[in-house]
Amino acid sequence: MTSPVAVTPQTATTASKPYKPPKSAFRVARAFVRTAVLRTDLARSWQLTTQGVHQNMTEQQWLTGDIPIVPFPRSQFLVARYHIVRAAPTEVVLEVVMLPRTGSVVGPTLFYLHLVPDGKSWLVSYWAPAGEGGGLPNIAS
Repeated sequence: MTSPVAVTPQTATTASKPYKPPKSAFRVARAFVRTAVLRTDLARSWQLTTQGVHQNMTEQQWLTGDIPIVPFPRSQFLVARYHIVRAAPTEVVLEVVMLPRTGSVVGPTLFYLHLVPDGKSWLVSYWAPAGEGGGLPNIAS
């Protein structure tokens, strides 16, 4: 006769909760789209971006509007939708879908936006259309 096998209940392992980016990261992302992508406030957009985005430009050069940020036509813009691709305390990567007004000559466009912390706020360190240069930014996660 075999002895009964003791069954010990397994403790459910709790998966770590995904990092939830702070609201301030989304505020910076929205402000960047409004000020840099739609070109409404270039001085403010300078403050929201890293030196890497500035690409050795001076602030005066940036303020001319000839900046290394792929624009979306303001007159065609309806709304932007944001989706978290990756998030950690050291970075946030978002997909940003720029949706045009009905009857627009431009279609919806998908961009990637990368944010990095800067003290108590966040800065944009990458902005490019999806599919250009391989899609997601080539950054360490």
